[in-house]
Amino acid sequence: VAARGISFDDPRFPALFGLVVAGDMAVSPHLQYYEVGLLALVALLAVETRLSTRTPGLGTRVMLALAYMSYPVYRLGDTVGVQPLIFVLLGMLVWTSRLTREPTPEPEGAV
Repeated sequence: VAARGISFDDPRFPALFGLVVAGDMAVSPHLQYYEVGLLALVALLAVETRLSTRTPGLGTRVMLALAYMSYPVYRLGDTVGVQPLIFVLLGMLVWTSRLTREPTPEPEGAV
């Protein structure tokens, strides 16, 4: 559903690709700390979309800072019984999904 109407040259395409990567990770039977590199790719694609459509706000910066600081939390996985990075993954899924549904900005000088 998110891919409808998004072509390769659409500014929302990087977010769509990030959504696909995050979705693939979400259906994987496991999530391990070494897969955080893929989450970084999703974050970069989302930021690229945000930069092409408008300037990133405080919310984008705070979310990226929290995701960065949450990386060492993977060590708590044995204690809490779940890989805490799943929450970062879910946040990336929600963020990229919202970015793909935002309207495409009008080009400069368009009437």
